[in-house]
Amino acid sequence: MRLLLIIAVMAASSAFAQDHKTSARSSKQEDDRYQNDLKKNPNSAEPHWRHANALAAFKVKGSEEAYKYYLKALELDSTNARIWVDYGDYLLAVMESPTDALYMYKQALELEPDNKTLKDKVDRLGTQIEAKRERFRLRNIGQTDKRTIDHGLTYAAITNFDSLKRLTDDKTSRYYYKSLLKRFLDNDPISEWDTYLLCVAYSFGDSYSPYSSASNELYKLNMNERYDEVLAREQEVLAKNPVSGSIYRELMYAHRRKGDEDIADLYQRRAQRLYDAMIFTGDGTCEKPYVTLTASDEYSMIGYVGLYSTGNQSLTDCAGSKADEIMVEDNDGSRSAIHFNVALMFMKMGLK
Repeated sequence: MRLLLIIAVMAASSAFAQDHKTSARSSKQEDDRYQNDLKKNPNSAEPHWRHANALAAFKVKGSEEAYKYYLKALELDSTNARIWVDYGDYLLAVMESPTDALYMYKQALELEPDNKTLKDKVDRLGTQIEAKRERFRLRNIGQTDKRTIDHGLTYAAITNFDSLKRLTDDKTSRYYYKSLLKRFLDNDPISEWDTYLLCVAYSFGDSYSPYSSASNELYKLNMNERYDEVLAREQEVLAKNPVSGSIYRELMYAHRRKGDEDIADLYQRRAQRLYDAMIFTGDGTCEKPYVTLTASDEYSMIGYVGLYSTGNQSLTDCAGSKADEIMVEDNDGSRSAIHFNVALMFMKMGLK
């Protein structure tokens, strides 16, 4: 089995190397063709246009440079609708920028207002963009300007999970788990500290599953517009996952799609309380990573504090525990890492 794996890896590496050589050779040939074309037609937009289309078709980094040549072509001839369309196709398919692509298509349509195919393209993409914006609006749980909360507790105290559990096991304590859960579900005023203790206590129970698929299943149903199926599972899912911000988000979205704004707002507030409790636990640095119960809540939390995930994630060691490190981007374009303490997840799985 190990030998087969090695052979497969070697074959894949060889294929990648061959593809890379082929792409590099094709790129060189295209550069030569472009330069010759440019010498023959120095004042024409067509050499730049043809070169842009050729680069856009490459599966290597050159495809990202195609925009420069579309712009050069348009500088020389902005009345050619086909250049605008090709530029739009490139922005949509390669750069995955539908809003910019729509602008290009609209420019082309101004030049060819009777072009039904082009008009249909503009209408179809415009409808898709509006649907995406509406979906974003309905799925939005809001944002906070807080990324840390001053409370005077040390990080060691925050992450002394066994000690915190003893607090929530005491039936005479105001932090008794069942009392905290009732207050949370009754929507009583509850502090970030109380909500965090509720989450810690829940993580020691039988219902807690760090990698539960419930949130992802609801998400898929929502994306397929099967909102009734989401709501049919509502009580069952909440009985097992009463402190999952990502699940409250999916339920909120389904209720909004069905016009149940009051229930949607209720679930939004619960999700916000849970993410505020996560903020209470740290500041996202490796010295004080936010404590989390699930990976899905990490990404929702990133959006809640006004950041954007770049998609790069790794497991590392922070503050004496395992932590997820996720690269994020701020509104000003600056990039940094945000960290989440996954100790409770590992403890549940019997890992260290």
